[in-house]
Amino acid sequence: MKRWTGLEQKDTKETQFAKSLIHCIFVSENPIEYFKLYQQAPYYPYRLMMDQYHEKVRIRAIKTLRKAYLSVSLQWAKIWLGLEQEVEVVPMMNRLMQCVDRVDANLQVVHFIRSNNKKTNQA
Repeated sequence: MKRWTGLEQKDTKETQFAKSLIHCIFVSENPIEYFKLYQQAPYYPYRLMMDQYHEKVRIRAIKTLRKAYLSVSLQWAKIWLGLEQEVEVVPMMNRLMQCVDRVDANLQVVHFIRSNNKKTNQA
C-alpha cells in the first residue's frame, strides 16, 4: 500500500538536470561537465544558484590540474575553469590559488609552481 497516493516520481528536464548536477559536483567532481551543465541550465535561477559554487569547482579543478600536469595549455585550462577567454585563465588561477610559475606566450602554456607536499621522514 502506497503512502503517497497520487504522487508519482516524475522525470522532468528539471529533475534530470538536478540529478546530473548533483552527480557532477559530489560524485564525479568533473569541472568540465559542471560548466557544460551551467550553459544548459533550464532556467535562469538555476544559473544563479550555480554561480555560488563556481569558485569551489574552479579551485578543485586547479588542484586536479596541478596534480596531473606540470604545465597545461591555456585552451585546456580555460575549458577546465569554465572561462570564456584564454586571457582570463592566469588572473583567475592567481586569484584563487597562487600556483602559476610562468606563462609561455609563444606556446600558450601555463607552467605551475611545483608543490612541496612531499612527506619528510624525521626519525
